[in-house]
Amino acid sequence: KLTRTLFLVPLVAGFSLAFVRRSRQTDDVLRGVGAAFPGFVVAFVGMSMLSSAGVISQPVAAALGQASKLMITLVLVAVGLSSDLGRVRHLGLRPLLIGLVTSVVVAVTGFWLLTGVLG
Repeated sequence: KLTRTLFLVPLVAGFSLAFVRRSRQTDDVLRGVGAAFPGFVVAFVGMSMLSSAGVISQPVAAALGQASKLMITLVLVAVGLSSDLGRVRHLGLRPLLIGLVTSVVVAVTGFWLLTGVLG
């Protein structure tokens, strides 16, 4: 799970680079990527390294795990409460169907890889 999640770091870096190049807000691309790169990704990698090195004790890791679940729940609630249902209705079913199909493809592919290829 951690390996899969860590693959998001270069992906986020690539999207940050593409965003900076497309927006052309700065001539210094590396500085622009640093500004566009989300800080939580850096924090995640740092915490992963500290945990893997054994710097973070098991009780602290368990408490941080509980705190992260609470924070994820709060973020999802905040997103839900700030959603504009009128705009969602205006967009129609197409985005929802795209999300549903994408989720099914990811789930089936993951299941196939775990049972068929790796099983």
